[in-house]
Order: sequence, then structure tokens, then C-alpha cells
Amino acid sequence: MRRGALVVGAIGAVLSLLGAFIDPATFFHAYLVAYVYWLGLGLGCLGLVMVYHLTGGGWGVAIRRLLEAGAGTLPYMAILFLPLVFGLHHLYEWTHTETVMADAVLSKKVAYLNIPFFLARTVVYFLAWLALGHFLDRWSGEQDRTGDPALLVKMRKLSGGGIVLYAFTMTFAAFDWVMSFEYPWVSTLLGGYFFVEALYLGVALTAVIVAILAIRGGAPARERLRDTTTFLFGFSLLWVGQFFAQLAFE
Repeated sequence: MRRGALVVGAIGAVLSLLGAFIDPATFFHAYLVAYVYWLGLGLGCLGLVMVYHLTGGGWGVAIRRLLEAGAGTLPYMAILFLPLVFGLHHLYEWTHTETVMADAVLSKKVAYLNIPFFLARTVVYFLAWLALGHFLDRWSGEQDRTGDPALLVKMRKLSGGGIVLYAFTMTFAAFDWVMSFEYPWVSTLLGGYFFVEALYLGVALTAVIVAILAIRGGAPARERLRDTTTFLFGFSLLWVGQFFAQLAFE
């Protein structure tokens, strides 16, 4: 599976580079959409790990390693953000001085929407996500090896403050990367939508993996599949509710 994924990834990378040379604007627009989607998978897994440490329960014991592995993709996603840095002028109108000078809305937002501050905020987001993922994964491994109950307390405490930091950073990342793409449009619900969507993607990914394990004949996996699909249904309702709220407020 890894070999096949590597081949597909290499072909995709070559075609993407070709597209970047032919039509840079279209390439960066497509890259941003794809990037936000795949980043959401890793962030969703990280969020679910913290939810598990805060709530406990048997549902998270069997899938914790899957979630930690999903969160382990975040360092790679941080590196894959770099192409977007080179495409900011193709993506965001507020990076063009002449546009800012001619637009009354943008001229009022220049203190926030400027490239140095944008990149500084992005660094803060990734540092927060990577730090949370690193310590939760390290302490989880140590707890498995040593059985030290103090590590469970440490993970719970980190998750308590971490879930708040996670929500704030994801909200502002959505404002920066997505909402500022259409700068006249404003939505206070976008941050929550981005937050819930990531959790939804994390649960969906876990459900697929657990389903594969269940098909291979694992009774514990079949039991966990019931838990993960229940979570998937719940997040689906929450996600739909946010769509409805967005429509109602529009």
C-alpha cells in the first residue's frame, strides 16, 4: 500500500508542478482547497485524541493509536504549507498594494491582513498543533510502557487547555486561509464550521480504518466500529446544523 501510494503521489506531484507552470493562479487555488481538506484529517485526529483524554471511555482505547498516527501527519502538512507561501499573491487580493489602496474595506484591515503578520500567525498555529501532538503522543507511549497513572493526569490536563487553544487556532486559521480569500465576505460561523469539519473528517477516517479491520475478522474492531459510526452520525448532524445556521444568518 505504501509503494502504491508513493507512485500515485509522485505522479500527482509531477502533474501539479506542470500545472503550476502552465496556470499558477488555478494551481494555487486548487492547492489551497486540497490542503485545507487533508490538513483537516490530521487536525481532526488531534482533536479527537484530546476529547478522549478529557472524557475517557472504551471508545477511544482501541482507536487511540489510529488517531495519534493521524495527528502524526501534521509535521508533514506544515512543510506542505510552504508552496502556499509562494502563491500568496495569486490567492489573496489583500497582498496587492494597489488593491488595498483602492478598496475602503481592505484599507481598514491592513493592520491584520498583511503578509508578515499572516505568516507569523501561521507559524503560531502550527507550533501549537505540533506541540500538542508531540507531547500527547510521547506521554501516551510512555504510559503504555510504564503504566504510570500520573501520565494520564498530565495528558488530561494538557488536553483541557489544549482543546481551547486548538479551537482558537483553528478558528483564526479558517479566517486567515479561507475567509480572507473572499475578503468582503464575513462569517463568524466559519471558524466553528472549520473546527467541526476537522473532527468529522477524523472520525470518518477512523471509521474507514476500523471497518477494514472489522472485515478482516476482528471482533474488537466490530465493537469499535459501532462506536465510531455513532460518533460519525453525531458529527454529521452537528455539521449540517452549522450549514443551516449559516444559511439562516445569511
